[in-house]
Parts: sequence; C-alpha cells; structure tokens
Amino acid sequence: MALAENLNAFWISKLGADRLAQLPGGSTGRSSLDKALNVVRELKKDRETLYNLLFEGFDGYFHQSVFVRDLKKSMASTLANLEIGKTVKDVEWWAIQSPKAHHVRVLAGVRRQMQFLTAKDVGEWYVITIPVMIEAMPSLLRVRTLTVQSTPTTWSELLGKEITRILTPLVDTELHDQALGATGVPVGDLGEMVDYSRHAVELMKDTANVNTYAGTFAVRTVGQTRHATGGGGLGRKRQPMHVVMSTEFNELVGSDRVRQCEIDVQKDLDIGLLAGTALVIYPVEGKIVFRKMLSGGAVDAFLAYLAR
Repeated sequence: MALAENLNAFWISKLGADRLAQLPGGSTGRSSLDKALNVVRELKKDRETLYNLLFEGFDGYFHQSVFVRDLKKSMASTLANLEIGKTVKDVEWWAIQSPKAHHVRVLAGVRRQMQFLTAKDVGEWYVITIPVMIEAMPSLLRVRTLTVQSTPTTWSELLGKEITRILTPLVDTELHDQALGATGVPVGDLGEMVDYSRHAVELMKDTANVNTYAGTFAVRTVGQTRHATGGGGLGRKRQPMHVVMSTEFNELVGSDRVRQCEIDVQKDLDIGLLAGTALVIYPVEGKIVFRKMLSGGAVDAFLAYLAR
C-alpha cells in the first residue's frame, strides 16, 4: 500500500507546486512530493478525484510523450466499451471521459517490472504502475505516456530503501505498445503514424520565436544525417543552430523528411506553445516529447494545431 500511495503522490507532484497549493493538503510540506503525498492522503479512497487530477496533468502539466496515429475508422466506440476497473495484459483501465461527441479519453495504469540496485549491491524487482492516456477522435488516435525522469534518490524515497542505480528504464514506446495491445484492436487496424515533418519545419523556420538545437533528417532514400550544437561546461549555454550553424540549419529545414528535432519556444505562440516550452519532435514516428512543464490546456491546443 505504501508504494502505491507514494507512486500516486509522485505522479500528482508533477502538477507543480502552484497547482498543488490549490488542492487540500497541497500547501504544506518541504518538497513537491511531500505536498502531493498530503493531497493523496486527503483524497483517501476518492479515486475519481485522483484520476481527474491525472487527466488534468496530461492536459498540460506533465512531461509526456504523445504518439499520434491517423485512422480510417474511429476507435471512440472501442474505448468507450472498455471495462473500467478491469486489468488486461497488465494494463488496468482506470477512468473514462468523453469531452464531446466522438471524442473519448481513457486513463490507464500500465504495469512494468523495474529492477533497482540497492546499497547492498542486490538487484530487486518491483511492479511500477505508470499512468497512460489513450484518446480517440473521428480520424485520430493519440497515446500519451508520462515521462518519468527521476533519480536513485527519488526512487529511494518512493520504495523506502536506499537505491544506488536504476537498472530498468521506462521507455515511452514500450508503454505505448502495451497500452494499445490491451485494447484488443489488431495492429493492422491502428492506422499509420502521422508524419509531422511539415509542421516541424514550419516551427524551426520561425527563428524569431523558436530555437532549434539539433535535428536529424533523411538523405534521399539511402540514409540520414544529424546536426547538433554543442554547449555545457564552463557556463556555456547551448546556442541555436540558426545562429552558429546556419548552413547546417538550412539543410535541416530544407529536408522533406525530418526524423528528429530539438526545439524550445522563446515567446508565446498562438498555436498553444508557451514561452519556455521545450520539445523533441520525431515527425516520421508521429511522436512529440514535451520536456518542460506547460500549463493547463496547452498540450491540447498544440495538438489541435498539428491536426490541421
């Protein structure tokens, strides 16, 4: 029970101190995790409120990976008919929402085996349940997986024993595959990943508002190449490509197919991206990784822009 409670607090802590302060118990404690634990204890058995907070996190507060598929037939009815509370293939269906007609969101807990090295040099296995959200619209399917970036110190606190190394990483593509597999929909009916190359190039070209630090792109049909700026060490900040590597930057934004790009936003954009947002986009894979916290609703606004 302690691990489950600690994990729930860990996920809720990612809403940030400002949001936690608005919740019962969330204004007291030394750290965000302490405050989140107070919130979870105040909620007690109120799972509906807990799940609503997780939904809220996916709407903008969480660091997350978003995978997008283009469907010929909507999966909204499939998601709507999932049995909430049931566990299938180590995926428990937690809660369901339908914000509007033909739009269904399901929150799930995906169970993964993780191994940790203790202070006694013993590898111990634990079952860790990670929140994942699947949402279906008329022609799109999105899977959002929580990005878990944590240290041995954090896991020591969560597990109640000293951890020196994390031996099993949590991989977003594996969480994506496991969650989709539990829906029972054949792989052939899941459509194709959306290619965001055009959108990625549009963003990178907006150098007045967006900085690009790295990119990988296709070279005809025979391979790919990567350009990236350096940084770090002796207080040096990473410089944007368009400033220090203009030739390479022009090659990147001139490519038909971008495989990956790292960008951050300098000023608020009317497409749902706020100043300070950091993204890694994998256009051919239909995947966007939000690496810095946003605010409520920002992710949905950006995803709506991508769907145009």
